Amino acid sequence: MRLPDSERSRAVLVGMSAYKKAQDFGVLESVTTNLKRLESFLREHSALQHVSTVPDPENSVTVLDALHSAGSEATDLLLFYYAGHAVPLDKDLGLTTDSSHRRWPDATTIAFDLIRREISASPAVVKVVILDCCYSGRAVARRPMGNADLPLLDSNTFDIQGALVLAATDGKTEAEAEGRDGCTAFTGELLDVLRTGHRSSDEFLTLDQTYQLLDKRLRQRNLPKPAAAVSNSAAHLALTINHGRILGTAVDADTEGFTPSRTLVRDSSILHDVVQHVIDGRLPILRSLNPYTLGVTPSPVGNTETHGDTDWYLDRTCNNVDQRLLTAIRAGAAATAKNTGENQLVLVTGPSKSGKTRTAFEMLRKAIPDALLVEPVPGRVDAVAHHPAVRDSMTPVAVWLDDLHRYLTHDNPITNAQIHAIARRLGPTVFIATIRTERYAELLSGITEPTRETRLLLERARTIELRPTCDDAAEDQRARLLYPKRDLSRGLAAHLAGAPALLTWYRSAEPIETTLVRVAIDWVRVGRPDPIPESVLIELTVEALAQDYAELEPTAQEIRDGLRKVRNAPAANGRVAALTTHPQPGQNRAYTPFDYLVAADDGQEGEPRRIPEAFWDSAIQDASPEQAHAVGLAAESRRNPQAAVAAWLVAAQGNHRDAMFALAYYLANKIDPPDHELADYWDEQAAAHPDQHGGSRRHRRRGPDQGDRFR
Repeated sequence: MRLPDSERSRAVLVGMSAYKKAQDFGVLESVTTNLKRLESFLREHSALQHVSTVPDPENSVTVLDALHSAGSEATDLLLFYYAGHAVPLDKDLGLTTDSSHRRWPDATTIAFDLIRREISASPAVVKVVILDCCYSGRAVARRPMGNADLPLLDSNTFDIQGALVLAATDGKTEAEAEGRDGCTAFTGELLDVLRTGHRSSDEFLTLDQTYQLLDKRLRQRNLPKPAAAVSNSAAHLALTINHGRILGTAVDADTEGFTPSRTLVRDSSILHDVVQHVIDGRLPILRSLNPYTLGVTPSPVGNTETHGDTDWYLDRTCNNVDQRLLTAIRAGAAATAKNTGENQLVLVTGPSKSGKTRTAFEMLRKAIPDALLVEPVPGRVDAVAHHPAVRDSMTPVAVWLDDLHRYLTHDNPITNAQIHAIARRLGPTVFIATIRTERYAELLSGITEPTRETRLLLERARTIELRPTCDDAAEDQRARLLYPKRDLSRGLAAHLAGAPALLTWYRSAEPIETTLVRVAIDWVRVGRPDPIPESVLIELTVEALAQDYAELEPTAQEIRDGLRKVRNAPAANGRVAALTTHPQPGQNRAYTPFDYLVAADDGQEGEPRRIPEAFWDSAIQDASPEQAHAVGLAAESRRNPQAAVAAWLVAAQGNHRDAMFALAYYLANKIDPPDHELADYWDEQAAAHPDQHGGSRRHRRRGPDQGDRFR
């Protein structure tokens, strides 16, 4: 049993819902939801990176071109999914498009035989077809890729590598248009089966098991019985791991281990998909953790293994920070326990490496040591609210949001509404976050419509500022008593992290090394949420060296030698590296810079360094809509409207709804002279968009006279 190889697999998801041209087919709004939810599931739980959605195809060529392109590239899994109206043809099944007409089905629909030919021609080892449409069993009855000796998938059939056709109905029955979570009946149940799995020791949920569970689920709900056919195969392919094994789904005595979930939740993702710390399948208890687990930089006096030996906590008495934090945490827990609606976010602000994370952790553990720790994955805060481990627990929960900037600039940013959704759980809940002073000021000063939700969240937070120990005589004296014979001129936390020594090295290093770090820093400063890939880092470093050090002609080996140095801690510092390495698939690497260096270039240590104007354009080259949207938000916070518009234009053309709204606002209010025609166009596109965060990846026509005006 295994999951697909993400790089060698392709999926094509086709959904026909609108039928604008031919009015003799009814609108299927649930199909739009099908595409969005299935695409999201495949990307998140099958690790498929190459998923093409084809919403409302104009004609058969649109579908066949997409399938041909994916099929020729797939060498492991090729998955084809279709949802929409279908009509019976003579010895075949016709899939509809926007050009289809009931009067001429043979001429205006896609005969499934054409789909069969394209899929059969693919070099993919495993081929899966899922048809959610009326009469879809006709595709199974013809055994289009199959073996006459294996007409249907049954409990004794596991040989499914090669080809599998899964159909919503038999060849004579219509499919149900309305089902679970806004999807059609068949796709809604299929997704729920994939999300919940079955109670067993199996690590993966095979397609055979998926069919058995789906068949049982549909029969229990009096929905049309699905059909399936399988050809010769050898492996047990799975689209996802067995979530039931991890979640401990309840088992009925008569189900032989396969059972649908009894508790249907809006988001039944496995726990480690929505939170960053899971121990033995459970949320950890706060008292069992240490500050290094949650983000404190290890130092010569303390790390995950040695915590509590010599890394003494220094009480933060300046401005009564410790006591104020304790009071705020306890007040927040009491407010949510009584459901008063006063569940304010407790926010610790301060310069980089001033001790924000350590202070927040120590006070949180002191106030509610037996609470469960929930650190959401950025972009999944809304899923946390509906997960049973959080929602149904009476135990106090501490929601940990270290470096809040990560959650605010994500494509699905945290909002007050998401915080309130979590706070509605049965037990008391505390929300505590940290953020660097400069980032807090940038985000709070945003007064435009695109950042309104962020500004509201920050304004409602209970904010406590923490200064470095060197800024207060009493704290500085106690720090020197605890840690004698150390240079604490930049503060205790900065010294223990080795930050000042690393900054000194950065500012005096060789040009190649300095430029590599500077490029990685600017990648963060312009808002890219992803680590910078090594190939991109090297390419942009070469460009920057040519601009700033024209006399240098570094070889590829010299640049790679420099990169090797900056991703390891320099001898003068010995504790932290300028760049943190993030392994990527295929033995590739990506990098993030040490935050103290980012803060220094943002003005924490002297004058801020200007971001080269060309770098904004580099950041949106080949960016996803979500990444480009994040760059636009960063450009707005840094008062660069031209860069914001350029980034949002890329995201909007990628069908990102929030970027469309932001672009419309800026074109009408922030560009001189304003472009009301383009603003109206993108406002209309956003208003017609099916989903708030991207929806289906439809390639809309470009707006009038856009060209490269803002690039």
